[in-house]
Amino acid sequence: MIPNDADDRLTRDILDYYRHLCTDLEADTLRACNLTVKAEHSSVPAIANKLREASELTSRPEIRVALEDGVAVARKRIRDRLMQDNKDAIRLNCCPKCSELCRTPQAQMCIHCGHSRHH
Repeated sequence: MIPNDADDRLTRDILDYYRHLCTDLEADTLRACNLTVKAEHSSVPAIANKLREASELTSRPEIRVALEDGVAVARKRIRDRLMQDNKDAIRLNCCPKCSELCRTPQAQMCIHCGHSRHH
């Protein structure tokens, strides 16, 4: 089991490496999440407004509903659905020594404790 503090890391890894398993609605929701985050972190108000206006995605009712509880919750819902429905396809590469997630599904060296599985 992955510790709770690794939740954001797990979400990022699943959505980075297994995005191809998303439904069209989930893929659109993730694009809307990215635009929303970019708009929120923009230091230029005009750019933030353009980002908000430019996205047709955020005006779609089903995406608005998906984002109702916030970007982080929407991303975690998609992650949970992917993990539930694709147990055989998703490979979590955890270090055998410290149990932390490795950087990539193919990594043989742990970035947390330095344990190496190279042969």
